[in-house]
Amino acid sequence: MCYLSFRNVKAVLFFVAVGLTLSEGAVAEIPIAPVGDLRGGGKIHDSKIVKLRRELSNPDYLVAARVQGKKLKLIGFEIGSTYMWRRSDRQTGGGVNRFDLDAIDGMVLTAFQDRERDLRITTWDAKYPRDRIRRLDDWEAGRVNRIAVSYLRDVDGYHRFVTALSDSEQKHRIIVWDIEPDTGRIHRRGTAVGGVVGEVSLTVLNASLSLSAPSLIVTAVTDVENNLWTRVWKIDRAGNVSFGAGVGAGRISQVGVERASSSIIVAAVRESSGQLKMISYKVGTGGDSIERRGDYLLPGRVGVMSMCRTNNMGIYTAVENSDKYLEMHKWSVFDDGRDIRLDDASRPRIQIDRVACAGNSSINVVSARNIQRSVDLGSNNLSVVPYLP
Repeated sequence: MCYLSFRNVKAVLFFVAVGLTLSEGAVAEIPIAPVGDLRGGGKIHDSKIVKLRRELSNPDYLVAARVQGKKLKLIGFEIGSTYMWRRSDRQTGGGVNRFDLDAIDGMVLTAFQDRERDLRITTWDAKYPRDRIRRLDDWEAGRVNRIAVSYLRDVDGYHRFVTALSDSEQKHRIIVWDIEPDTGRIHRRGTAVGGVVGEVSLTVLNASLSLSAPSLIVTAVTDVENNLWTRVWKIDRAGNVSFGAGVGAGRISQVGVERASSSIIVAAVRESSGQLKMISYKVGTGGDSIERRGDYLLPGRVGVMSMCRTNNMGIYTAVENSDKYLEMHKWSVFDDGRDIRLDDASRPRIQIDRVACAGNSSINVVSARNIQRSVDLGSNNLSVVPYLP
């Protein structure tokens, strides 16, 4: 195992939060070191980050940070291999608790739990983040506890997104949303409800090329006894949701899930021992079967964690190690899911207690809350740091 460095020409950038100031419009070098604070030193509770367009060459990103007053602030960024420019931003008026987001072609969908713990779906125009981020439409629903969001595909002229929730009764609920690309108008489609869950994570396994065949998503959740459950869901052209296969495992405390291929998914879980375990699954054609294939247990305890996928370059995990420092891991899956390998890992860096990871291109972005105290900024600041494998 070797540490990440700039010597590998097949570069993938990772970005992590630290507490230094980067003013709007400034250009920064991209070393494996702190680069800039996304809020000029302001404190945050937690954050998410997403690439605004799927094209590999597009440099536009959006950071969503829950700031003071528990309001959600969206900040546009342009990030390249040797620079980072802060762009426009927009802040919500009301309070936000849990939240998630995804984007396609500059259309952003945020799903958050408001002050009354109700679900609110909001669309945003971030097609031109250099100039503006504009709020478009809202949809309010019932009480929620946990939230995960993913863009699924375009269907009949709409951008289709999916939310995986823990609802007011803590039951697992899948909801399909269609968004008008020009106006951001929200249309609620089908839903399906499963058993009682705690942690919720979501990935798109297979957006069928044929509209006559269902698209497949996979959720990885914890049940009432904190056992891991991984389930396939089928979504048809009209947005109706039906059950696919599911499989259970042992007790865990955190979970993330990502697609490794069109039939292999990988779950990253924090075991009851505190160790990080990677578990691979094979999903059968049509989503009617799912089989556990392989696993890898990482030595040492971890705290918070997140995972993401880089196109054609593997799966990554961002974790808080036992000393509260950020570590990045790169994973590969071989032999039809039976063999999971740790390819590389970063040298432990800034101290964190929140972390999120987003992919969808050759550049991955990790956002985190840095708990290290600085003379100028104090602690708990959101910043961005690139990692180059």
